Amino acid sequence: MNFSKYNACGNDFVVVEFSQSAERGSLARVLCNRAEGIGANGFISLSNQKTPGSNDNNIIVEFYNPDGTRSPISANAAMVVCMYAYERFLSGKNVKFKNDANVINGEIRGFDTGRSVSFGTKKRDSNFGQIYGMGSNRAITANVEVEFDNVNRLGEGFMSNGHMWYLYEVGMPNVVTFVKDLSAYNHTLATELSAQFNANVSYAEMSNTGVRVRTYAHGAKKEVLSCGTGIASAYIAGRAHYNLSENANMACVSGEKIGVKMRGETACISGDVRHLFDGDFIA
Repeated sequence: MNFSKYNACGNDFVVVEFSQSAERGSLARVLCNRAEGIGANGFISLSNQKTPGSNDNNIIVEFYNPDGTRSPISANAAMVVCMYAYERFLSGKNVKFKNDANVINGEIRGFDTGRSVSFGTKKRDSNFGQIYGMGSNRAITANVEVEFDNVNRLGEGFMSNGHMWYLYEVGMPNVVTFVKDLSAYNHTLATELSAQFNANVSYAEMSNTGVRVRTYAHGAKKEVLSCGTGIASAYIAGRAHYNLSENANMACVSGEKIGVKMRGETACISGDVRHLFDGDFIA
């Protein structure tokens, strides 16, 4: 079984393309296992199901957590889907795919080869990586933006453990609080709140240079290096309650920057995605 391994802003994912959608929870558990599988924060099952009589691609994606459970796709994983679709000639730089009942739009904004590279007049061909001057030993890095529609605030803020918490729907539920220092992160409380609200739980630290965020991911059931929807929720809450600048720098604990901006009720989340390697998994 052929697979591809990607890293988006610190979180890693395994992608496998199939001819049809199917339940693949047990496969996700095997592939995401870091001791006996490939190892990943999540598994992306992708299929291109063209509509009869149409030449348009119809990309269908199922996202699985490491324990094999299905969940709405994360922002980081959505960035990976966009890059995979572009590399595999399933899409141009503007990508659209379906995940459960949602349609996700994304854009490949450019590539990094150690210098600034934009699309310009460059075209893809079968030697995709060589177009951008990258040897076979260098991961291909793209900057990708994805859109999550219908951002909602879910109820009023609440106090817990001495902190005010805010709950937002950004693709999935996210609970966020603001602290003076990220050392205030409480893993036990994050676990409890995640179970209570079926949500990611984020701690955000504001400073003169921007905002840093630590997140416990509901699907992964652990703290992760990066969570795009968690950072987007921190941005939205910061703008609403703490006079956060519209152009604030947002960063995750991996140190990578994640861009966030709002277009009406749509959250636009961007970051760097690296195509690490491809392989053949023998189950």
